[in-house]
Amino acid sequence: MSARELSHCAEAVRRLDRDRWLTLLFAHPGDREALAALYAFNQEIARVRDRVSEPMLGAIRLEWWRESLRGIAAGTVRRHPVVEALAVAMAERDLPEAELLALVDAREQDLDGEGFRVLDDL
Repeated sequence: MSARELSHCAEAVRRLDRDRWLTLLFAHPGDREALAALYAFNQEIARVRDRVSEPMLGAIRLEWWRESLRGIAAGTVRRHPVVEALAVAMAERDLPEAELLALVDAREQDLDGEGFRVLDDL
């Protein structure tokens, strides 16, 4: 992957997550864009906690992602580079909406800032 040919998602991964970027370079070329979309989606939802001043604002952002995933499943793709790439990956790779929604739900647990009290909670 040269810098000129990077998709929005691959570029975001390159800038923000060096370890995952390196895994993209080792992935089969036909799998890279779908993987970059998943990584960029994870970045988007993982960074919500750091980007908001109150848990409620984070919950609103995560709800936007839930609605985006439901929209993809319903055939209505929001105009957002990560959502658009994720829609392609979901269609091409038959990625389950429920599993991606579970990732969003898990990130919502990060918003309270308390962390996990016991291993079973994790």
